Amino acid sequence: TAWLVGLSVGSAKDFKSWAGKKMAKGDWSANLWYQDVGIYALDPNSVDTDIFDGRINMKGTTLKAQYNVEDNLLLNFTGGWGSRKNSQYQTVSGNKVDITGNIDDYNIYQFDVTYKF
Repeated sequence: TAWLVGLSVGSAKDFKSWAGKKMAKGDWSANLWYQDVGIYALDPNSVDTDIFDGRINMKGTTLKAQYNVEDNLLLNFTGGWGSRKNSQYQTVSGNKVDITGNIDDYNIYQFDVTYKF
C-alpha cells in the first residue's frame, strides 16, 4: 500500500491566487504531510525524487514552506524526515539517485531563494 495525508495553509488574500501560485509580497504558504510507501506499492520509476531520494519502502514526514519577500523574491524551505518501512527489504529506486545503497534513515534540509525576472 501507499498513502499520504497532509495539510496545506497559506496567507494569500483568496484561494484562486494561492492555488495559481500568484502570491504577492508578504504572503506565505506551508504544506505538511506524512507518506507511507510499501515495497510493492508503486512503480519505482514513478516516485518523485525530491523527497526520500525517490525511494519506495519509506515512510516519513515532509514540510515545505514559502515566504514572498517581494512579488518576485521567494524564500523556500523543505525538510524531510523518513525511515525504512520494512527492514527485511531494501529501499528501491528506479530513478538515478543521489545516495547509493540502502537507506535506514533519511533527513533533508533544503533552503532555496528564487528570483523571478
